[in-house]
Amino acid sequence: MLTPAQKSALGWALYYRERGFNPLPSAMDHKKPLVTYAHLWETRAPDHLFTEDVWPATTNVQVMCGSAWRLLVVDLDGAEARKRWDAMGHHRDTWITHRAGGESFHVWFKVPRWFKGEVRSGFAWKGDGDHQAIEILGDRKLVVAPPSLHVVTGAEYLFLQDRKRFAKHPKYLGHPTEAPAWVLDLIPKRTTPTIRHDAPAVTRRHIPVDAEHLDRNVVLEGIHDKVGTARQYGVRFTGRVSPTGWAECHAVSREDRHPSAAVHTQTGIYVDQGSGDRKSYFDLIAEVANLPSWKDAMAELASRH
Repeated sequence: MLTPAQKSALGWALYYRERGFNPLPSAMDHKKPLVTYAHLWETRAPDHLFTEDVWPATTNVQVMCGSAWRLLVVDLDGAEARKRWDAMGHHRDTWITHRAGGESFHVWFKVPRWFKGEVRSGFAWKGDGDHQAIEILGDRKLVVAPPSLHVVTGAEYLFLQDRKRFAKHPKYLGHPTEAPAWVLDLIPKRTTPTIRHDAPAVTRRHIPVDAEHLDRNVVLEGIHDKVGTARQYGVRFTGRVSPTGWAECHAVSREDRHPSAAVHTQTGIYVDQGSGDRKSYFDLIAEVANLPSWKDAMAELASRH
């Protein structure tokens, strides 16, 4: 039997579904859905999941972002990000969520029907320190939604109600507002990788996107800027690189306020010194891009590089 808090989470999940979104039950000790979700990026989760008999014993909910659900969320990480955002432009009243006691905001927008481009995820701005970023949560990203509890502090995620910030609770505003053009302009564009002329020569050949026929080593060697590519997928680097080629970053699978992981600039190997976790480059990209497997990550990277 569900507790009142768990029933509240189920009720909010149903509310998000009624608004056309794709919510999923999420773990309470890790920011990850409690159901297999690789096939749900463009497919609505089954109805039976949202019943008291099936809903897991959790208070946490994550909502899928991206073009399939016409949902774009801007993650304002830290006070400097909020200040920059306020100076960028104006938007109509919308949903803004935050963690109680935290400095970061999630600004929710509906993607207009006239917008036919990709809702790509990535950073619109990054500062030099921790918790200084404006990130676009779009395709293959999830946002933690009220009434979830933070996996580390236990603080509740809430809807901001602040007229000065154009924030209204859903009970007064049934849907997020449509994203204005200046917000849509923040969506990262597809870029052509910069070829380093001082990089070792790599024999390039046509690489099909069928993962079963890819040469893992050829694909890896073709990614000259492994750190830059990982950053595009959301890995948070500090800019510090050791003499042996390890680029310092924040851990990708747990809360990590003080960076305790690193990616090797040549091999792409990822090591989390805090947990002891170690991943290949393709496993790392699969993790941060929410792809089903390292083969899917390899195929995606092959198509880009």
